[in-house]
Amino acid sequence: MDLQSAIDNRHAYNGFHTDEAVTQEELQKLLTAFNKAPSQFNSQPWKVVILQDKDRKIKLAEYCGDAMRISMQRGEFWEKYGKYFYHDKEGDKIKQGMGMKVDNIPAILKTVINFIVSNDSMKLIREKGVPVMLGNENRKLVEKSPVCIAIFLRKEDYNRKDNTAFYSTLSLGMAIENMWLTATTMNIGMQFMSMPMEVPEIWSNISQMLECPDDYEMAALMRLGHKPAKDARPVLDWTSPDRLPLSEWTSSEVFR
Repeated sequence: MDLQSAIDNRHAYNGFHTDEAVTQEELQKLLTAFNKAPSQFNSQPWKVVILQDKDRKIKLAEYCGDAMRISMQRGEFWEKYGKYFYHDKEGDKIKQGMGMKVDNIPAILKTVINFIVSNDSMKLIREKGVPVMLGNENRKLVEKSPVCIAIFLRKEDYNRKDNTAFYSTLSLGMAIENMWLTATTMNIGMQFMSMPMEVPEIWSNISQMLECPDDYEMAALMRLGHKPAKDARPVLDWTSPDRLPLSEWTSSEVFR
């Protein structure tokens, strides 16, 4: 697969991985691509922890499932991010080509999905046990992933009092994209595990479990593994394949 094909086909893989192991050679290739990214003054401010031990992954999966459940029960997720989701054209409040399209949902949610994405029906969502169901699904996704990766940034180069916080965040984004494009060429599906970040106490627990030292801060969690020949869509599938046309977000010479 060439670079353009990798760019066109890269996406967040939110389904289940196969049981095929990710080999050390494959991991080496992914991590080498990660470290080829530019960083401020070539500081390479990261530390990457690779999780493959079954028991440790089970514990991480429990944390991720709990994070999904707690965030959904509290309603904070939809309060903050509901504006980025849509279910149908009629209920869409954002431009076509933007946001996350929710078009594969459990039968129990079909009658309330438009309320879910607008955060107007949290009581009903809780009564139907949706947070628990989604939490269990998230736990299984993580537990069955052959490899999980935790990425830490060195606090000295991730100082929010000056521009180093921006520099190191920008560098990390480029490093992850390098790895993600390389994974795409290898039929390895990757997903950024954002939900634990939504529950600070769980994010802290994961960081402690991985024995993060005081001079580092955990910045990202990823899961990865080989994709099946035919993807089985998850219980709740929100996708974002569409992009705005260039004319919507570019201008010549000055901001228009």
